[in-house]
Formats: sequence, C-alpha cells, structure tokens
Amino acid sequence: MSDFETQLKMTFLEEAEQLLSDCEQSFMDLETNPHDKGVLTKIFRLAHSFKGSAGAAGFEDLMQLAHQLESLLVKLTEGTLQPSPAIVSLLLRANDQLAQMVQELKVDPNKRIDIRGWVDEIKTMQDARAVDAAPLHSAAIDGFEIFEDEAPEAPVIAISTVSQPSPSPSPAPAASEQKVQVHVEESIRVNLRRIDKLVNDVGELVILQTVLYQHRNSIESAFIQKTISQLEKITRQIQDTSMGLRMVPMKPTFQKMQRIIRDSAQALGKQIVFDTTGEETEIDKTVLDVLSDPLVHLIRNAVDHGIETSEERVAVGKKPDGHVKLIAFNRGDNLIIEIHDDGKGLDQDRILKKARAIGLVSANAKLTEQEIYQLIFASGFSTKDAVTSLSGRGVGMDVVKTHVEQVEGSIEIHSTAGKGTCFRIILPLTLALIDGMIVKAGGQRYVVPITAISESLQPKKENIDFVTGRGYYLNLRGETLPVYRLTDIFRSKEAGPDLTNCIAIVARNAAGETFAIAVEDIVGQQQIVIKSLGPELKNVAGVTGAAILGDGRAALIIDMNDLVQGFIKTSSSTSSLRRLA
Repeated sequence: MSDFETQLKMTFLEEAEQLLSDCEQSFMDLETNPHDKGVLTKIFRLAHSFKGSAGAAGFEDLMQLAHQLESLLVKLTEGTLQPSPAIVSLLLRANDQLAQMVQELKVDPNKRIDIRGWVDEIKTMQDARAVDAAPLHSAAIDGFEIFEDEAPEAPVIAISTVSQPSPSPSPAPAASEQKVQVHVEESIRVNLRRIDKLVNDVGELVILQTVLYQHRNSIESAFIQKTISQLEKITRQIQDTSMGLRMVPMKPTFQKMQRIIRDSAQALGKQIVFDTTGEETEIDKTVLDVLSDPLVHLIRNAVDHGIETSEERVAVGKKPDGHVKLIAFNRGDNLIIEIHDDGKGLDQDRILKKARAIGLVSANAKLTEQEIYQLIFASGFSTKDAVTSLSGRGVGMDVVKTHVEQVEGSIEIHSTAGKGTCFRIILPLTLALIDGMIVKAGGQRYVVPITAISESLQPKKENIDFVTGRGYYLNLRGETLPVYRLTDIFRSKEAGPDLTNCIAIVARNAAGETFAIAVEDIVGQQQIVIKSLGPELKNVAGVTGAAILGDGRAALIIDMNDLVQGFIKTSSSTSSLRRLA
C-alpha cells in the first residue's frame, strides 16, 4: 500500500467518526419528527457521502453496508416504507456497527468484516410493506435521484494552461437580485499531540516570562522595563490562543447522552423526555474524554434509579413522562455540568441503612446530608435489590467519582424526596494552567488554586477554640470550622504557625465540608503552569502537581478536596495527618 493510499484511508476513518455521529443524531431526530422531509434529506446526504468516501478509500465492507442503508432510506423517502421505532432502531444499530468497524479498521486497515448478517436484516426490512404506506414527502429526495455511481460517464476534457486569460464581462444583476455573502469558516485537522506540544512550549514561555517580570524592577532601563511588560501581555495572548486550541464544544457528548436515554428508557419501559442546555459550552478535550463515562453512568442512573414508571408517576400525581435535563455552563474558571431528573429523589434513610449494613459507617455515626449522599460513590454500593443490565451491581457510581477527581473535579448531590435529584459536576476548564495563591508553611512554598479558596483571614485569639480529643476550631461568623496546620498535614520538620498568628485559608470540599488550613503567610498570586510529578509521586494524596514559581523555586500544588478526603478522614488511624490536639 502506497503512502498516499494509507493517508487516504486514515483521513477517511477520522472523518467517518463525525459523519456517523451526525447520522446517529439525525436518526434520533427522525424518530422524534418522522414526517420532517428535511431530516430525511439530511440523512440521505450523510449516508451517500459516507458510502462514496468509503468506496474511494477502498473500504469495501463499509461501502456495502452503507449502500444497503441507503437503499432502505430510498424506500423511506419514496413512502414505500414509513418511519417506525423498529426501523429507527435498525438504523441506529447499523450505525453502531459501522462505528465499530471504523474503530477496528483504525487498528488494521486491511481487516475484512463479515456484514452478511446485517445485509440480510436490512433487506428483510426493505421487503416489508406497511399496509397503510403513503409517501412521507414526495419531495424528500428531489434532486438526489442520480448520484455519482449511477450517472453516465463524463467525457474526458483536456485542460491547457492559459497564460493571461481575458476577463469576461459580468452580466448585470437583475433588479430584484440581492447580493448574498456567505461566510465559510475554514479549518484543518491537527494531531492532538502537536497541540499538546505547543501548549507545553507556551507553558515554558510563561514560566520564563514570569521570572523575567519579577526581576524587571532591578533593571534600570525604562525601555527594557516597558518591553518586559509588553512581553507579558503578548505571552498571555499567546497562552490564551494556544489553550483555546484544546477547547471543544460539549454538543457531541450531549448528543451521545440522548441515545443513552432512548435505549435505557426503552429497555426499562419508561417514558422520558430529554432536554439539554449549553451544548456549545467548551471544555478541554482531555477533560471531556475522561468525562464521557461518568456522564453515561449518571444518565443511566437517572433513568433506572431516579425516574419512576408511568404508572408510578401517575399514582403520586405526576405527569406520566419523566424528565431528564443535562446542563453545562461556565462559572469563573470552572465548567459546571448538571444532570437533573424529576424522579423520586434519593432516600437518605435507605442509603444510610445500606451503608451501615455493609460496614461503610458505624451504627452511631452522625452524618450530614451531603455525607450521606456521598456514600453512593463507594465501590460496590447499591440500594437496588434486583440486578439489571443497567445497574444494581454498584460498579458505576464509584467510577463516576474516580474519573471526575482524575481531572481535578468534584461532584455534589442535591435531592428532594418525591421531586428529583441533581448531580453537579464541577470541573476545571483546563488541566494545564491555573491561577494560584502562593502560601508559605514550614519554610516551604505551596500553591493553592484560587478556585478552591472561599476566603483567607488572620484569626483573632477569641475566635480559636480547642476541643479535647478533636483539635482546634475556628469560629467564623457563627460557623465552627476545623483548622489544620499545613505543616502537620505534610509532616514538616519545622513547627507550624501559632494559630493566633497565622493566615487561615478557608475552603469547601465536594462533600460540602468547610474547613481551614493554617499557613504562615501568603506570598502572592501567580498564574501557574501545572507540571506532572511523575509516576512515583502522582498518587500522593492532597497534591495535584508541581509548579515553577517566578523566583525559580519549585512548589507543590495542593488539591484542597483530596487534602481533606485523603488525609483528615483517616487521621484517627494510621494516617500521616494528625489533627491539632
């Protein structure tokens, strides 16, 4: 196989993913609007484009299966067949098969795939005749009766080069004609590794620029000082542009969830309406890739655990159709994703009873509402008695939390009995850069993400209380918060600050717990390029990475959520953390 043929095949396989994604969404639209001629026309174009491109790239099996689907679509547009749930299901399953074939061909472009079973099933559906079949829209395929593979062979025309073509007079436009300007955005495909390399290089540039900026006052030349300030501005612009290259819209992921809702609802015999808001919200592609599985689990959980059957809903005065809503929006440097359902809500008593039965919590433990809800993320936890193909084994929700925390995110749960549940995922827009507060503790410097901080203050002596056996607490506007020295958390050799002469960093974790970390001083604020700690240190609890500060020093980046969950909750046993006492 020549290099050209190889490149042609790989280019098609990359483009095929988007074509099949568009097909899937169009099939879903067809099920919702079976008499919309625009939907059928769009599907026809997509199917024919896929078939032609597959043939040009030399993928015979893909082309043949797409051809059979195209033949079925012809009967739909002619009215010989009418769209039905059975036909849409077949189209979706065949689309899934094509997507699977594309993935297999990416691994082995020469692989042959047996499609005879699919061809027979599609032909059987084509041969079926609805008793009351009538044309859906006779104009649905107007202009598409003849395609390239059916058209007569075009004559070959020799083209010679003309050195100086004579301009032809343009015909005067009719009086009724209006000029229509069409703006077409141009794009190119760029390997993600190249973008990552660019982002990393820009990150190094940001570090060097920060070092230079911090030393600008030691330079006497006003011109050089001004140039350094201009360099900072340009560096920030380059940084924003390069980071933007990694940002992708949530829309394809939202469309995927629509399919999950449909299939899950059909499997469980439930009627569900699915709504989305914020499809054009953008997020770092790496974050989005990791987020896909958690969203699938949460959507299935809403359908299976949350939404009741139509009979159950009517019995309690609800509409027979359940509602699931997926929302995405930006808030500061975070992306918020919410999954709402109007189902029965979470049963706190049942969750707590199950948790006690399997030893997750002690019999006399007093938990807050959020702490009870967070129990459902424990591995193997499930309140369902029956195991179905969708849930019941307790292997889904722990995956959700693990993946969300993998991309430095957190998840909150809000639920009202009888009214529904909302899962809120809070994610960073990017994993490469953060705005950080640099703090000092035990002679070391640490970086705390600005987004993790609620406030910082210097406590007064009368606001610090000590509880025997439990530690120190900060009274903050009527709320009592546990206080932990950062030096104790990381077992620093140097003594930590006196709590009456320290800076308290107040934070709130995903479980809804508010706490304070005591540090010696706040050094300043800086935009931080996150560096990996390497395989040996990447699993250190309470630390999310490292950074090079403006003075050239290295500093650990603190994960305030994991700092509490990973250390403080185990402080009563063998943890390296000890609460002040």
